This record gives sequence, C-alpha cells and structure tokens, in this order.
Amino acid sequence: MDSDDTIMEDLNILEDVAEARRQKVYKNKIEPFLKYDDTEFYRHYRFDKTTARFIIDLLREDIASATNRGGAISSELIVLTGLRYLAAGSYQKDVGDCHNISQQPVSNCVKKFVRALASKARDFIKFPSEPSEIRSVKRKFFDVAGFPQCVGAIDCTHIKIKNPGQEFGARHRCRKNFYSINVQVVCDASQRVTDVVARWRGSAHDSRIWRESSIYHRLQNMDLQGGVILGDSGYPGSKILLTPFRVSAILSEPEQRYNRSHIRTRNHIECLFGQLKNKFRCCFNGIQLNYETAKASIVAICILHNISKGSSNVGFLDGSDTIMPDGDLNQNDDNENDDALVQRRRLSGRYYRNIFIQKYFNR
Repeated sequence: MDSDDTIMEDLNILEDVAEARRQKVYKNKIEPFLKYDDTEFYRHYRFDKTTARFIIDLLREDIASATNRGGAISSELIVLTGLRYLAAGSYQKDVGDCHNISQQPVSNCVKKFVRALASKARDFIKFPSEPSEIRSVKRKFFDVAGFPQCVGAIDCTHIKIKNPGQEFGARHRCRKNFYSINVQVVCDASQRVTDVVARWRGSAHDSRIWRESSIYHRLQNMDLQGGVILGDSGYPGSKILLTPFRVSAILSEPEQRYNRSHIRTRNHIECLFGQLKNKFRCCFNGIQLNYETAKASIVAICILHNISKGSSNVGFLDGSDTIMPDGDLNQNDDNENDDALVQRRRLSGRYYRNIFIQKYFNR
C-alpha cells in the first residue's frame, strides 16, 4: 500500500469517527409560569407566582448568565430549579426531569441559587435592636401565654447531610446516628427567624454553639430593656437566657405558672422547625450537596421562610458567624466535662431564674 492510499484510509477513519460522535443537543426548556396554573405552581415550588417573581428579581443580577451562548439557563429557571430542589428534597436528576434539563446543570443551578440567596441574609434575618422593635416583640410574646420580657425563643435542630468525608466526617455524626449540621435558630412571636447559625457539626452540643455564637456576645453588651431569650433545659441558664424547671421537680405555685408560660411561649421555635421541614423537604430527607453548599442551603431556607411569612424590616445585628467554617475541628468539648464550671453555670442560671420568678410570677 503506497503512501497516498494510507492517507486516504486515515481520512476515511477520521470522517467515520466524526460522524459517530454524538452531536450536542439543546433541550427545549419548559416555562413553568406558563405550564402550571396557580395551584400546580404552588404545589411544585411552595411559593405562588408573585412571590417567585419577587425572588427572581431579587437575585437576577447575581445569577444571570454572562452570555446566552450554549443554551444558557435563564435566571427564572435557575431560581425555580433551586426552589424545586429545596421543596421536593429529591435527587437532582428528578428535578432536572421536571424542567427538562440534565443533572449537572441542576447542580450548578442549585449551587448558584442558594449561595446568591444566602448572601442576602443581612436583609431578611434580623434580630430586633431598636427600643420600639424590642417592645413590639415583647408584647407579641406576652400575648401568647403571658410570659413577660421575652424577645426570642432559641433551639437547635439537626439537618441531615451527606457524609462530608475526609478525616472529620465522623464528627458530623449526631446522637441520632446520621450525618448532620446542628443549626441554632432564634425566632420571634410570629415564628420568623431572627438569627441562625448554620456552621456547626452534628456532634456539637447546643450549649457550646450558643456560647460561641456571635449573638450570645452581642446580647451580653446590648440593652434588651430587661429582655430574655427562652431555651430548653439543654442550655445553661443566665441573665439573658431562661430555661424551664424539669418536669420531675417539685414546684411551688409561682414556679408552676412560670413553667407553663415558658413552655407554651418557647413552643414557637418547635413550630418553626416543623414548618421548615414540611415546607422544604430537603431538611427532612437530607441535603445531598457538598458541605459548603449545604450550609448555604440552610440559610437560604431560613430566608425563604421569612419571605413566606412577610419578613419585617427590623434593625439588623450582624450575624457574622452564620455560615462561617467551624473553628478548630480538633478542639474537644472539654468545657462540657468540667464539673466545676458546669455547676457554677447552673447556680448562676438558677439565681437569675429565681429573681425573674419573684418579680413577675410571685403573685
């Protein structure tokens, strides 16, 4: 075979390979605003069309594609894909099938959406700081069960995530034996999120998250006009955080009134967790995203919850530790095992609780 025949054969092979190569196909993406009526739209995305358009306009500049080349996904579809993932808590491929896009673009859309929305936390997750705002929150909490001076209810909840891997993966396994982020939330009487810390591994204790959160240090130096936050027995009592008596304790009449009022008022935070996990099923089924995106997703969910509640414009206290990385992951919770320190905190909490009961419940 001469050289010309060899060259021709090589060219024929290249042509055959080019013809066999799969051509890039751009799918016809759906238009959810046109495809679904109001009822179906809400069922798919957990928001009505008006609110969805508000969210799209809010994030448009942050998520818009730099070019329309290559069948770029619109800002509308990015937001709706993100909402669908958080609402359904299903696999990305299922979300992609719903919008006629493949799995990888779904992953990119969700990541872009939750990170853009989490960056807006300063505008939607706010703790009351002005005197008039603090008085308003106290009044609304008092109307619930007659508990005076309450400015917030606090608790932690475990949000299931996939194994973060690496050497610290086991540290995210919580006491319920799944991988999680232990999320601290403070809410008001309207069950809006007023502060969230979504950066602690599942094995971290609630009391440690509270002591090392920025809101704890801010409230120590802030004039709450005698205001307090209500927490469960997992928290150390103090001047700014009151806990209930244990059910097994023998209580006086004022202490019983305090306990009944405390439990009914603090129940708002439990109701909020129920609403979050039912509205956004990814919190219940597990967030199957990488670790940093999962943390951003939790903050985004809290923002979406406040939007659905009609977030109020109260003064903002900078929650700088909302989704920052954990501190030293090698650090042990030694303070939790320091019996003397724990005892001092308990005595201090009981002292302030007794003073509060004598002032407001001893009638």
